[in-house]
Amino acid sequence: MYYFHLSHNVKGESQIKLSDGDSKYRLSKNAYHYITRTLYFSKRKSEIEELEYCASYNMPIWSENHPDKFWYAADQYTSETRRTSSHITIALPKELDKNRRIELSERLMYEFCGQYKMPSTIAIHNHVAELDGQSEQPHLHLLFSEKSMLDNIQRSPDQFFKQYRQKNPEKG
Repeated sequence: MYYFHLSHNVKGESQIKLSDGDSKYRLSKNAYHYITRTLYFSKRKSEIEELEYCASYNMPIWSENHPDKFWYAADQYTSETRRTSSHITIALPKELDKNRRIELSERLMYEFCGQYKMPSTIAIHNHVAELDGQSEQPHLHLLFSEKSMLDNIQRSPDQFFKQYRQKNPEKG
């Protein structure tokens, strides 16, 4: 079975709050920790799902070795009601071995984000299919920001996430 899902991580007052006070929409930092299985997601699904691969690309210098800092900054500095990141989940062909899945995932990342130098994190998860209990169900998580690094200008986190305003440059 092939699967493709796109979701957007947003913030702001327009979000629907759940009874526990959390937002209905995931923030970028939560999406990052979910796909990389870090922090509070480190034990989640660990007995049924394997994290096969994880990598981040096109990160600014201030988050190059710590991509979690980038996703935290996206949530913190992106203006209200704006998209902080997008998250794509794609089923990978189970006929491919682990190395081929990594190669395919990196090529997909390049097509979606790499050629535009958009910061991104990818992770490959694999678990046994629930239908037959035997076959693998590998899938790729691609988390990316639409803020491009194409101009190669290094900016501080607060400046990096400001919206460009051509008519009023002092506002962004």
